[in-house]
Amino acid sequence: MRHVFKGVVLTLGLVLAVGTAGCGSSECEAPADCEGSAGEGQQWVCREEKCEREPLTVTCTADQALSNGACVACGPGQVAAGDKRSCVACPSGQAELAAGECRACPSGQAPTQDRTSCAPIQCVADQVLENDRCVTCSAGQVPSGDTRSCVPCAADQRENNGTCVACGPGQVVSQDKLSCVACAANEIEQNAACVACPAGQVPSDARDACVTPPPTVAYVRFVNAFLGLKNNASDSETAAWDPYKIDVYQGDTRLFASVGPGDAAVTEYKEVPVGTLTFVAKNAEDATAPDVASSGAVTLAAGERLTLVTMAFANNSDVTDVRRARLLALKESFSTPATGAAQVVVVSADRVIDNDAEGNPHSRTLTDVTSTSGEPVAISANAYSQSSAGGVSVPVTASRFELSSSDSTGFPPATNKRMYFTVPSGRMVAGSSWFVIVTGDARRPLADEGQPALLLVRAGSNEFVRVRRDPIVYFFNALLPAEGQSQSPALQVLRSDGRRVVVNMQYNGATSVGELPPTETGQALTVTENENDSATVLQSQSGALLAGRRYLVVVTGQAGQTGALAPRSIFVPDTFAADALDARVRVVNAIPNAPAGGVGFGHFAVSGNTRADPFTPVVGGVAYGAVGAGDEGVPFAPPTTSNRRVFYGLQDTGDGAAPVRWAQGNSMSRPHLVVLLGSWASPTFRAFNVRSNSWAAISPSAAFANP
Repeated sequence: MRHVFKGVVLTLGLVLAVGTAGCGSSECEAPADCEGSAGEGQQWVCREEKCEREPLTVTCTADQALSNGACVACGPGQVAAGDKRSCVACPSGQAELAAGECRACPSGQAPTQDRTSCAPIQCVADQVLENDRCVTCSAGQVPSGDTRSCVPCAADQRENNGTCVACGPGQVVSQDKLSCVACAANEIEQNAACVACPAGQVPSDARDACVTPPPTVAYVRFVNAFLGLKNNASDSETAAWDPYKIDVYQGDTRLFASVGPGDAAVTEYKEVPVGTLTFVAKNAEDATAPDVASSGAVTLAAGERLTLVTMAFANNSDVTDVRRARLLALKESFSTPATGAAQVVVVSADRVIDNDAEGNPHSRTLTDVTSTSGEPVAISANAYSQSSAGGVSVPVTASRFELSSSDSTGFPPATNKRMYFTVPSGRMVAGSSWFVIVTGDARRPLADEGQPALLLVRAGSNEFVRVRRDPIVYFFNALLPAEGQSQSPALQVLRSDGRRVVVNMQYNGATSVGELPPTETGQALTVTENENDSATVLQSQSGALLAGRRYLVVVTGQAGQTGALAPRSIFVPDTFAADALDARVRVVNAIPNAPAGGVGFGHFAVSGNTRADPFTPVVGGVAYGAVGAGDEGVPFAPPTTSNRRVFYGLQDTGDGAAPVRWAQGNSMSRPHLVVLLGSWASPTFRAFNVRSNSWAAISPSAAFANP
């Protein structure tokens, strides 16, 4: 029998040899015919048809292990152990990157789950990779774009699972940076902080700004433009300034208390409920008096604004009388102003006592006369009423306004029967809207709050200004005729821009009255012969001209002369106390050749109806061109004859021996400016009653004569 050696050599791996075993007794043709186990490290061979044992020789690969004499492949991510008898997993951080070989993964990578390869390390959303480890970011931080570091969220963001999330409207980040917390009800979020809204404002819907809340109420204010004075039943223009103060009620609620006309005539707005309301004006100083006036029913919507104006005579309740007290309710429903303009509604509340001949109310027209070029803007309103509710656009450059009347009387004392008002520069800004309320008594000569004025009351604002009438200037011609002439020329006065102020001033005649714009520095004036602008008599400069005040300008000297006798003007403000109503005088010396020592003015005694000594000087030493008796004058109470005549006297103050000249004239009962004029050879005077609107004058019956 032939012996055959059958062996298997595995070329990958380590060769293992085992010892030789004894021969078996069974017969075989191949090792497979052998029965039983050959034993550890043994294998069956068939020799000479007999089963025999011999040492086993096996060579396994690197990714195999020997098990029961056979090479068994290791699983994924496993390699043979050191003794090659078992498989072990690759260590932490390593993978089976080559067959049977564990290798460390590159930086930033880690073994896959089956450890057969490496893959980039994937940290969770709120972690970053540090030294090949995932590290959780601190509160309020998230991984950077490359996940290598942690970066803080913005101040207005919280951290949520590794992502910065903006807080909602009106919220800020909590202290732990992980949640958002709502601001208080009256706060907004601003720069990641809760900020309280100022008084009168609330957070917007987006909670990112403070806004004025939509109104749930209406707004009302009050203007007292009443005429009529207490204890003045005769409606005298020189009665003491003692106006009626008014309370205004809505239902049982007193909205405005003790408001008087004049400088403080306009209140601020107050809130009232929406709906149909009635407002009532009451006498603030007499709770038992009947209601003064009522607005009637007025319907107001939320946010709507109303200006209430009392006007006409507070002490007149006769519904048939044009002078009856009224409470006008003016809704602020202005149209949009034109570009570069303000919108104006005119309200006529100044003194009107009757209708015209046809029974229609007199009207007032306010005209912009700032410029002489272009078509002026004019706005008209009937007495105790308003112009069109939408208003008229007036250029913001408008600064001087003329007020005219439809009646023939007009506005004394101006020669042209008109009044003028100069609005402070920059007051009427573009886009604004205004009520312009004409107030006061044009007859009133006293420098108090009863004089005419415009109340400029801005719509939607508590802003207002009271603009007094422009300065009234009384021009008086005391210019002596030229040498060899018997008659002084009639004169006219021009402004620096060539506009005529007054015309046809006659020597020693009534004053000619004009109005000039107010100025702190004075007004340049040119006096010429009447109707001859080129025949200049003198160039003059007034002093300061203040609104609401009155002034006397005396043109004196001698026509055609130079030097001491040259034509000149004397500027005299009315500085009598506003409440002075007694007989008192200030003396203006306009006698060009008056004694150098000055002139005294006084009166003689009276015996029956004749002049008697002594002479009583009242004002002394008044030099040519000067004003004697101070700003407020001195009392002048001379004795009078039975027909109330006075013997006036003029004295050469510098010559005690000179006789006192005398002249007879009517007495004075009010403050007067006494102008001495003429030549010293034949002087006279003209005394102007400054408590008469026209400055009515008295003169002596004849020139002063020597005793």
